[in-house]
Amino acid sequence: MKQDARAKKLAALLKKIAARKTPEEAPPRDASAQMVVAFLQWRATRRQAEAAFEALLAEMVDINELRVSHLEEVLHVLGDDYPLAEQRMLRMREALNEVFRREHGIAMASIESKSKKEQRSYLETLPGITPYVVSQVMLLAFGGHAIPVDEKLVALLAREGVAEADDTPPAEVESYLLRQIKAGEAADAHLLLQAWSDSLKTPAVKKAASPAAKPAAASRSTKKKSTKKKPASRAAGSVKKKKK
Repeated sequence: MKQDARAKKLAALLKKIAARKTPEEAPPRDASAQMVVAFLQWRATRRQAEAAFEALLAEMVDINELRVSHLEEVLHVLGDDYPLAEQRMLRMREALNEVFRREHGIAMASIESKSKKEQRSYLETLPGITPYVVSQVMLLAFGGHAIPVDEKLVALLAREGVAEADDTPPAEVESYLLRQIKAGEAADAHLLLQAWSDSLKTPAVKKAASPAAKPAAASRSTKKKSTKKKPASRAAGSVKKKKK
């Protein structure tokens, strides 16, 4: 069966990106740590996410302390210029709290030996989760066949003629990519597409794809004020820096 025009364009695009970029492999992480990174990288860049993750762990003892820390403390570490900082942190905390409720701990131990279908179902039913986060955890932590797609990547792929339109739902674009890219090649494809997306500005879109509503706990989470002294920001890249 001949490839359709979009499939040919996708193959050509991946070949072109691979000739120009050699992205670093994703470091091995457990599912909960990868979920935090995925929330930081959703609608941001890999560099921003890695810098923010490093900064957060420099201030917190572990993922569990990050889960219970006051929102304003976490936002201070991220910095004022981190995209969608409050929304992504509220979502991440809701998801981590649900993992803790299910596991009586922060590790997703109950699904480590489960099928890929069960692992995906577990992730998809976490409150605050997004399709991008689910796919990144499935791909990088559980070795599933997934390719994380956000709204920016959709718009860029539409510009290249790979996605049908720049307002196509990310899940629909991911589904198409998975039909063209084998499971064993998904991780490399994700790293290439992410590096390509990170290097480009977001193209103008016909109709901005709005994310799902904020978590239900958002209003409750912002009421409590921290009395603890705010830690100094240590993040690099796009995370808040001290003026020299």
